[in-house]
Order: sequence, then C-alpha cells, then structure tokens
Amino acid sequence: MIFKKISLLLFFCASSYMLGAQKTYLWNAAGKDYISPSYYEMYEFDIQTGDRQLLFRLDSIRFVHPNLTGNSFQIISFAFSIDGKTIYFLEKEGDIYSYDIANDILIYNVDVTPGSPNFLWHNYHHTNQIDQLNDSLYYIGGATKGIINIKHFEFNLIRETPSFAAASTPLERKMFIRKLEKHKDKYIIIDSNIFLSYANLSDPTQNIYAINQDFSFLDYFDDTNLLSYQYACDSTVLYTLQNKFNMGQRDTIQIDRVDLVTGEITRWKNYIGLSTSNFSTNRIRDIQHFNAPTWESCQRHIDLDVDNSTVEGIDFRYDSLCSFAAAPLSDLDIKIRNEYPIDSLVIEVLTPLSPNVDINIPSGNYTITSSNTAWRIINNGTTSVADYMNAVKNASLNNLDQVNEVTLQYTVWYDSIGGNPAIATLVFPASLPNAGTDITHTYCEGDTALTILRLPSNEADLGGTFYNANFNIITNLETSVPPYDAVIYYEATNGICYDTAQIELSVRPIPTLVGLEDIVTCFDNEYKTEINVDNNSSLIWSDGNPDPMRILTDAGTYAYQITNQYGCIASDTFTLTKLPPATSMTTDVQICDGETFTYMDKKYDVQGNYIDTIMNVYGCDSVIFILNLGVYPFIPISLTGDLSFCDGNSTSISIESPHNLLMLDEVNVNSPITLTESGDFLITGTDQNGCITEKEISIAMHPNPEVLTLDMIDTVFVPGLALPVTYDGDIETYRWSPSTALDCADCPYPKLLIASEGIYTIAIEDKNGCKNEAQLRVTFLDTKLYLPNVISNHATDPENEVFYIKGNNSELYSLSVYDRWGNLIFHRKDAEVNNRDDGWSPKGKVASGVYVYLINYKENGESKTLYGTITVLD
Repeated sequence: MIFKKISLLLFFCASSYMLGAQKTYLWNAAGKDYISPSYYEMYEFDIQTGDRQLLFRLDSIRFVHPNLTGNSFQIISFAFSIDGKTIYFLEKEGDIYSYDIANDILIYNVDVTPGSPNFLWHNYHHTNQIDQLNDSLYYIGGATKGIINIKHFEFNLIRETPSFAAASTPLERKMFIRKLEKHKDKYIIIDSNIFLSYANLSDPTQNIYAINQDFSFLDYFDDTNLLSYQYACDSTVLYTLQNKFNMGQRDTIQIDRVDLVTGEITRWKNYIGLSTSNFSTNRIRDIQHFNAPTWESCQRHIDLDVDNSTVEGIDFRYDSLCSFAAAPLSDLDIKIRNEYPIDSLVIEVLTPLSPNVDINIPSGNYTITSSNTAWRIINNGTTSVADYMNAVKNASLNNLDQVNEVTLQYTVWYDSIGGNPAIATLVFPASLPNAGTDITHTYCEGDTALTILRLPSNEADLGGTFYNANFNIITNLETSVPPYDAVIYYEATNGICYDTAQIELSVRPIPTLVGLEDIVTCFDNEYKTEINVDNNSSLIWSDGNPDPMRILTDAGTYAYQITNQYGCIASDTFTLTKLPPATSMTTDVQICDGETFTYMDKKYDVQGNYIDTIMNVYGCDSVIFILNLGVYPFIPISLTGDLSFCDGNSTSISIESPHNLLMLDEVNVNSPITLTESGDFLITGTDQNGCITEKEISIAMHPNPEVLTLDMIDTVFVPGLALPVTYDGDIETYRWSPSTALDCADCPYPKLLIASEGIYTIAIEDKNGCKNEAQLRVTFLDTKLYLPNVISNHATDPENEVFYIKGNNSELYSLSVYDRWGNLIFHRKDAEVNNRDDGWSPKGKVASGVYVYLINYKENGESKTLYGTITVLD
C-alpha cells in the first residue's frame, strides 16, 4: 500500500511535467553492490538546491523474464510515456520493462539484444540509454542502437557492434553511447572514447565531436550522466553529474564553461548536495530532466506587442488608423527571440489576397526580397536580431484606399525551420470622417431650414457632434431673441478618426403680422378687409396688389406677405367662402310595416312624401329637405307540417313563405324545423325586403296508447280459447300477427281456432295516429290419459266398478267396448275426461273375462285413437 501511494505521487509529478513544470528525476541503484543491486529508487530532486524526495522503490527481483541472459543485471536507464503514466526501464543487456505507476504493475516486454548468452557477446552489445522521441518511438543507445515502437514493442535495429574485437576500435568507441542527452536542438553523447559528441541518431558513423577534448582525467567520467537545464529562454546549461563519489562527493561540471583551447573546466564540489553522508552506497544510473519552457519553445519567437498595449491577448491589432498610408506593422515594443541569429523573417499578407497591398521596409543591415503577397528579410551574414526588430518597427503599409482590413503573418526562420507565426491585424476605415467645409449661414427667424442638423455643408458626414463657441456639446440651437450671431463647430467621426468644421450663424427677426380670420358670407354679399403694415416694411398680395385695404367679392383663398428691412418675410393666407343658393335634398327611404323613420327630428310611419325647410347658421338662404317614404307590405310566415306528435317521436315544420335567416326562440335554424318537445315556440324570419316577421306556434305531444298482454304457458287447448290482452286509449285499429290460427286479425280480443303455439304480436293505433305493440307467448301441455286395466262387477268401491278416462285433456272422447267375439257391448260418443258417469260399468251384466276397448279423442285439436283390453272380475 505504501508503494502504491508513492507511485501515485510520481504519477502526479510526471503529469505536472506534462503540464509544463520543471522536473528532474533520478534513478538510483542501491543495496548489495552496483553490479547486482538489491533494489532501485526513484527520486525527484532540485538541481539548484539539492532538495530531493523519494518517490518509490522497486526490488531487483521484480525485474524478471523467462530467459535471463548475461552475467549481470542492471536497470541502467528509464523514460516516461507521453502521458506520464508509464515508465519504460532498460536493462543493460537489452531487456525492456514497462511500469504502470498508478497500479504498481511491472511487466517484461522485450529483449532488443536476444543474441547468444555468451559473456563476450553481451559485453559488446550492451544497451545504455532509452530516450523518448515521440508518443510511440523510443531511441535505444549503447553498443546496440535502434528505435523501438512501444505500441507493439517492435525493435528497428540501426547499428550494433559487429564483433568483440571491433568494439575496441576508435570508430565503434566513438559511436558507443554511454549517455544521451538532448541539449538545445542537438543530441549530445558521451562515447567510449570519453569524448562529448553531437549524435547522428539515424547514422552513428556521422557522430561529430562537440569538444575535441579527452575527459578521461576526470575520475569515473565513463559512468557520468548528462543534464541539460533550461533556466530561461536565453540560459540553457549542460551539466555532467558523476556517478561515483570522488573524495566523498560527487562533482558537477558545467560543460558550457570548458575552455575549448586548453580543455580546462570549471568544477563545483558537491554542487547538488550528493555526498557520502546521504548516498554512501548508492549509484546514480540515470537522470531525466524535463525543461519548462523547452528550448524549442523559446526559439524562433516573435511578439509584435510585448505589453499588449494595442488589444489584450492578440499579437497586434491596430484599429486607430486615420490615414490610408504609412500604417505601422507592429507596436514599438516588438520582440524577436532566438539564441542564434535567425536566417530570415517572412511577412505574408493573409488578407486581402490582392497585389494592391504594398509593404515598405526601410533599408538596413539585411537583404529584402518580395513577391505579390510576401516579403522576406534575409540575414546577410551580420544581421542581428535587433536589426530585424528595427526593420519591422519602421516598416509601413501603403496604397490602402481600397482595403478595409489587412491581416499579416510574421514567421521567424532558423536552421530551415519556421517558428510559430504571429498575426497583425490592421483595420482601416471604409472612409475617413468629413465634417465638411467651413460655412456661413444667414436665416430669418422661424425659417424651417434653421435646424441644427442642416447647418453642416452638403458634403459633410451625417451623425456628427455639435459644439458651441465654448466647445460644449449642444443638441439644439439657442432660443435667443433675434437678431443674434453665433459660431458653432461640427465634428464628424468614424469612432477612431475625427474632422471639424466651423459654422458662422446669423439669425434676423421677421415682420410683425396679425393674420386675418377665414370668412363665410352669403352668396350675394361682399367683404371689406384692411392689413396694418409697420414702417420699413412693405406689403404685397399674391395678385401683385400693394394696397393694405381691399374689397373682395369673389370666394377663394387670398395670400399676402410683408417684407422688412432685413429682407425677412412674414406671410399669411385667409379664405373667403361664399355660401351657395338654396338647394334641395331628397331622401328616399323604405321601412317595414310597423317601423318608424326619424327625419329632421320627426318620426314617420306612413308611406308618403314629406317636405321641410330650414335656414343655415349664417342666416342665408334656406335648404329644402324632401323625404320620400315607402313602407313594405307585411308578409306573414306560413307553415306546413303537424303541430303535434306522439310521445317518443318528433314533428317537422317547413317554412313555405319567402323568409330566410330563420330563428326558433332566438336560435338560428333552417327549414324544415324538427321539434322533439311540446310547448309554445316563436319563429322569426326575414322576408325578401329585409323585414323581420314573427309567428308563434304551439306544439302538442300525444301519449301513446297502451296494450298489456299475458303469456299462456302450458295451456290446455280448447276451441275458442281467447287470448289474454287489455288496452288503454282511444284505439281505432288493431293488427294481429300471425293471424292464421285466430278467428280474426283486426279485432281487439281474438280466439284460437286451433292449437297453434308461438308468439302473437298485437299492433295498435289510436285516433291521433300514435302506435304501440306488444307480444304474448302461447304453449300447450302434452295430453296425459290414465285408464284402469281391471274393474269388478260387484266392487264395494264405486270407483273400481267403472271403466273411464282420467287425465289432463278437457276434450270430449268416444268409448266403445267389445267382447272377445267382436260384438259391441258399449258405446258413448261425447264422454268427458274425468267424468265417471260417462264410463262403462258392467254391474253384473256381463260375465267376468277380458274385453277390448277403442277410444277416439283429440289432443290440441288433433284426432287420436287409443285401444287395449280391460279385465272384468266378479
């Protein structure tokens, strides 16, 4: 659990590196001995103060794989993943492991030198360094060099030492990478010759000595780490950090301070505080440092407005241009940053894409080339960064009268690579403001043109600001009594640029004039008028007459004007109206019968012609009013249809007269009108003359006649059996169905002629035509007869001495008795069932024995025969 918490801390540290933090991580072998350490430790430390913090510890036994090879086990280098969540470890003999920091999971991935386990083979194929090139490719350095793709751990071999003997040659030692570090824009290595070289990663044979000086005089320099530290954009230092102690301390050497002539170096003892007191048995295997900002981010940089004084957060934007020429390309505090003199500076016109945009770059210590939309300032061999800044600072845009906005892109080029571009936006007005020319105005009091908005000259821009002589803003002209004189200033602007014009204003009074009222006279009257005119003024009528007194006889509008000594004019008009002679006005009106018409405050309801005369308000001639009044005849509403109906039904009333817009009790209806309720109703309609007529109707509802029936179930049939039915109401017709078994079809109380079972329907209709109907069911019992088989001549019980039929049949029957020789000895034709007196009684008249009987009877109207034997006892 402790290791996982420490691992998470490293994850956050690595993530903070990804966010731009300055971080240094140290991989240390500890315990037992440096060849086969017991465990490894990861530290984060500060190279400037020596402060360090243990992040996690991994036991050596966790670094295993199925086929361990070689003669030692040393995790000699490490590198982070691009997201800082994984560390890739390199074992000296080519094994690569990946470590999931957050979950503390260590996995073996691949062996990039899977050759013979022979000691000598591994000795000259060692791997010493793993470094990240991009998000998936990592460089493997040492005697074996290549690139591994961590997405699927495929290794692309660049070069390996061909043999053990070749490993000692100067060329192979020069290509051997003991330590690889990217310093500024180049990779620096310490090779087996103990020299510092610029590495060519793709072709190690092209490695070039950076300092042609053997550093072997430094103890243990062959196991020294390199560290490139970016203090600031203009301060990047390369240090070495010795792996082993020297006199109880580790030396740190600033490579940049090595004298390239003598080879002497500046040494600081215990520069980062690594002494025997706290790292007595440890051995530093690898150091990885992450600069912020990186050296690359500090190069080829251009800032057109360092203090952002033009527009916040934008490279350079200039909206205050009041000229179409000599527009600046940057602010005065332009800054170009590159550690070395740059190759060139390119200025491109992004918009508009037109050759009309012209950039003027002054001559200087550089060379200038240009095309239609791009200008390049080229280093002539001695051009400094300051020369470039002065060139941009003093450059300008010209020929911009057709351009509203220009966007420029600036790119700094060094070593054939362009930096991040900076953008300048110059906004020009569509046109410059114009307040017009200075002008003088003279007005008369009350002149309609005397408004503040009309004072500027015709060519002036609208919407400007007016100032008085004291330069206070005014929105209206002064209301001083004329004559008065004033100076007014008019300023026009487009929001950025301004233009001002002076206006001299003179206002003079107009003559005093008392106007004449409009006059109305009778058609034969004349009108006399007189106008008062002050001294120094003159009068003139519209017809040219200068007389102040006039006699007017014609109707019309008369105009005149008075002019004073200033030439100001007061004018007026008045109208003389002559009323016409008497006229007549005829009004034709039609009203409906029963209506009245009000005319001249009088009411009329009888057809005829009416005349009324009045005088006008001026006492002039009268006006004759004629009323021709017509009265439309009354057209009654005529109806067809029943005004009554039976209960449960309805009636329909049709309007036969020429009326429309029908209403029933103030509800709109159409003809015919269906009524389902009884009562009094008001029908309203409009005839062809537009007259409204009303008609009241009464609707009666008749009750339906009643009929009650009673079912006859299991009835004993007898001819003439009456059907049970009762009635209520003034019934006029009866209809029975079916009627074939009845003695009548249209009587109220029919009788059954035959025994016909079924449902009988009676339909009735009363004198009002109201109808009703009912049904009854008729069913008959099956006949059941009972006969004795033995009787006695001398029975003590009279019941036992008579042979007769008992049963539920009420029909008459005939009985015949025969002796054994067929002689008829008894016969009765109309015997009744259950009547003992109608039976055969021997009473000693016949001998005992067996006799034959024959019985004829009817069952529900059908004839049937019954025969058998009867035994007579004494």
